Amino acid sequence: MVTATRTDPRPDVQRQLLAGGDGIRSDDTDPGRGRLTVTNGTVRVNAGDDAVKGENTVDISGGTVTVTSSYEAIESRQVTISGGTVDVTARDDAINGAVHFTGGTIPRQVPGPNTPTSGLILLWR
Repeated sequence: MVTATRTDPRPDVQRQLLAGGDGIRSDDTDPGRGRLTVTNGTVRVNAGDDAVKGENTVDISGGTVTVTSSYEAIESRQVTISGGTVDVTARDDAINGAVHFTGGTIPRQVPGPNTPTSGLILLWR
């Protein structure tokens, strides 16, 4: 598991993570915490379970988030995608949570058992 305690403001930062369980995770349930934010750079995750998880929120406003393998690619109570590129592969849910999509790109459909009744939303711009 990767633990970050500060923001890295460099726009060209690249992170690659291979994890047997969860990949990148913020699991504090206190209000105002449990937040995972991607504003720039490149994040590439291969995880056995959740690839990108914020207990309360996941916000993606820029950069590139690529999940090459996971059970659930992005999971949180609230997921906001307002910019950047999100390219995920999941065996179950591509995005699990209340999704707010106002911008950015999601370039492919995620294979798996998802049906319209499971809450999957496919978006193309």
